[in-house]
Amino acid sequence: KSSVQNTAEISCHMGCRDVPNLGHVSLCCSNSCFTEFHCQCWGVFMENLQLRSEQDVLGLNCSAQHCQGTIQEIVFLDRYGKQTSQKHQNKKRITGNKTSIDTKPHGLLKSTKLD
Repeated sequence: KSSVQNTAEISCHMGCRDVPNLGHVSLCCSNSCFTEFHCQCWGVFMENLQLRSEQDVLGLNCSAQHCQGTIQEIVFLDRYGKQTSQKHQNKKRITGNKTSIDTKPHGLLKSTKLD
């Protein structure tokens, strides 16, 4: 088998086509949905929002259609879908009008198709 056949398939938020998966980024929101980007497209997304740091994404509104959540975690995965050591997360999770410390374990994110 070639390495291309073994790479994880993702649904890149940028709507790109024919971009090889060299690794990807998943943004996990407070409503448990997530948005994926190829690593190559992640940089373009950051530039479009004029953000200097990846941590500046934390707390922004989720970009999934009909979602009212906020970005709580940024997880980096290799081309095979395995989580790398690079990760950013909000230390506090907003629930309604209360702020609580997030004590949930953080493992691999499952794939979800966004509308």
